[in-house]
Amino acid sequence: MRVIDAVALDEESVRITADGYLVADARIARTGIQTYLASELGLADAKPGQVVRVLRPADEVFDKASMASIAWRPLTNDHPKDMVTSKTWKRDSIGQLGDAVKRETAQDGDYIRVPLTMMDGDAISQYRAGKRELSVGYTCDVDWTPGVTDAGEAYDARQTNIRANHLALVHRGRAGSACRIGDSWPHRDDDAPPVKDHTPMKTIMIDGVPVADVSPAAEAVITTLQGRLTAATTAKDAAEGKVAELSTVAATKDAEIATLKQAVADAKVTPQQMRDAAKAFAKTLADAKILAPALTISDAMDEAAIRKAVVSSKLGDAAKDWNDAQVEVSFKTMASGITDAQRQSTGGNLLADAIGAGAGATINDAQTAADKARAARFARFADAHTGAAA
Repeated sequence: MRVIDAVALDEESVRITADGYLVADARIARTGIQTYLASELGLADAKPGQVVRVLRPADEVFDKASMASIAWRPLTNDHPKDMVTSKTWKRDSIGQLGDAVKRETAQDGDYIRVPLTMMDGDAISQYRAGKRELSVGYTCDVDWTPGVTDAGEAYDARQTNIRANHLALVHRGRAGSACRIGDSWPHRDDDAPPVKDHTPMKTIMIDGVPVADVSPAAEAVITTLQGRLTAATTAKDAAEGKVAELSTVAATKDAEIATLKQAVADAKVTPQQMRDAAKAFAKTLADAKILAPALTISDAMDEAAIRKAVVSSKLGDAAKDWNDAQVEVSFKTMASGITDAQRQSTGGNLLADAIGAGAGATINDAQTAADKARAARFARFADAHTGAAA
């Protein structure tokens, strides 16, 4: 908080140098309770003229950092609109404080005394015309914890972290020659009760930007909202990651489904394919019976098994490690000399002899056995290919 204290210039210490400068050794601040107006402290929940009693404790006023902040500060003619900085020093300064800052104990309280030099001629002329008081401009934190001093005086708040910025020459302080707030005496509502139960304001960071004068209640709300925002952002990021993951899984599954659909389409058996397969099986079976009449062929044997059995019966161990492709080539080579006439002349009875028992046929009725065997074999073949297609 930016505040101002005022004190009358100690005329006994004033002297004018040969160069026309005004030099003095002045009291500029004191400890104790100071009265402020609610409007000066920015209290929106109090009447503007309401009095607030603020304690300037000795341990804060005479704190090493607080005392050091007074040395070499600029002297100004009245208080500038803003605090003095390196950019405004040349415009605002009429002189300067020294570095011999010391504590002075008097009957009416404890003070800070510091030497000063006023160098501006117009300001010195105003001093001679009666502008005699000094007012300190400084910053501090306000702890809104009420209490009572050791002397029994009640206060509404206390100053901490006091740091001087400048010292101003003013016409009139508010309460005689003692240290006071401000450089004027605004209207006061002295009948109003002291303001109590105010809490200290803080500076917090929001997205890297400092926000000053935030109450603890507002800080709690902001912190809660920041936590919720962080949680929402985390949840959003997690949800987006899950969506991306599910999208990848869905794309993979779509590809798998497309592949399976194509496989089903490729595996679908048409009536023509069934007829061609039946003819191929009958041809292989007839060739096998011609090439190896003594060979026993069971219902469980497919074309590959029949070819392997025939080749094995002919070549023995020489073909035991052959794969299906090698066996098929060897079988076709062996059967290359068989004519369709030979197959047709033997096909019916051969089919009945090979699988007649499984079809319920009898050898004495060769034609009937052949028909039943063919029907049973085609049924098994159809079942097998239907199952593959499913």
